[in-house]
Amino acid sequence: MKKLLPALVALLLALPASASSDLFISSTGNVGIGTTSPVYNLDVLGSTTSSSARLTSSSTDSTNLFLRNTTTGGQIWYAGTVGSSNPDGEDPGSFHIGLNGTGTFLGITTSGEVNVPNNESILGNLDVSGVATLGDGSTAVTQSPNDNSTKIATTAYVDNATGGGGSGVKSISVQTFTSSGTYTPTTGMAYAIVEIVGAGGGSSGCNGGSGAPGGGAGGYAKVLETAAQIGASETVTIGAAGSAGNSTPTAGGNGGTTSLGSLVSCTGGDGSSTVSGGGAGSVFFGPGATGGSCTVSTGDTIIASAGQQGGMGGGANYASADQQTGGYGGSNPLGWGGTQVFSASGGSHATSSASSGVGYGSGAGGCASSSGTLAGAAGNAGFITITEYSTQ
Repeated sequence: MKKLLPALVALLLALPASASSDLFISSTGNVGIGTTSPVYNLDVLGSTTSSSARLTSSSTDSTNLFLRNTTTGGQIWYAGTVGSSNPDGEDPGSFHIGLNGTGTFLGITTSGEVNVPNNESILGNLDVSGVATLGDGSTAVTQSPNDNSTKIATTAYVDNATGGGGSGVKSISVQTFTSSGTYTPTTGMAYAIVEIVGAGGGSSGCNGGSGAPGGGAGGYAKVLETAAQIGASETVTIGAAGSAGNSTPTAGGNGGTTSLGSLVSCTGGDGSSTVSGGGAGSVFFGPGATGGSCTVSTGDTIIASAGQQGGMGGGANYASADQQTGGYGGSNPLGWGGTQVFSASGGSHATSSASSGVGYGSGAGGCASSSGTLAGAAGNAGFITITEYSTQ
């Protein structure tokens, strides 16, 4: 080899700088193949065929072109094609680019799949192990399923997080009922959380010198029902509000029962009874009405609570003055009962009207009167809300 190289150099130097473009050496030492005006140290101009230069070897490892920069920080990069038995396990026939002594940074298989860096198995058209820079300049790292970190989510990870893999859930719809009807589950519903409350009881009227007790609240329940337990549909019955007692006076009406088919039902609160005033020097009060309760026949009970009892109502008569109290209405998680009120003779509050309260299933508060008669107030109707969930 030592003898051959000087001879080859001497032969090249002996070639004339002629118009022939097969092999040309310029006055600056640039070598041209196929061109008489080489711009670079080696300048190759191809013919009409597609190949301008070719490196061929029978290595089972790989055939590479090495590019080296000898300045400070310079490196040796290679580009080439992989042989039949590459020791790094790269796919035979693939094209790779890498840093000498470090390994391959980019691989392209014969089917056009890109791998960075070149792993033994290709997972898709682009498989990135490490940090990937996205189109907007942000960076993230690929991750495996269940890897709870800030990374690019794989399909398996997303399926697991959202329930697509069967282990997660998501809310798909909420249906509410303020009047009776039919509940038909949304397509894809796997289970539902049902909140249900019976209607509130009304309060009685009151006559002069008395106060009325408050009506009871409807029972409340929160129940988990599956799609199989609910079936194709269920009948919804919303309990009617307990009526107000009149000023005769009469008792308040009981609240109606709210139900979802035969799965779960909650009774309404009772209406309050009338209380008559006593003689001079007497104190007289009547108990508030009882709250409703719930029965869960099918499903898993999360909460089942009785409605709150109404507050007591009545008064006290003394020789010099008298005072009356209208009891508060019973409350539940979905409704606040009517307020407690007072009245007194000889003052600015000789009468105080009853109130119905707010929300669903709450009991009415009682009235209070030192003179004259007052009607009671109606309770609030029942209610059902159904939050549906899917595992898809």
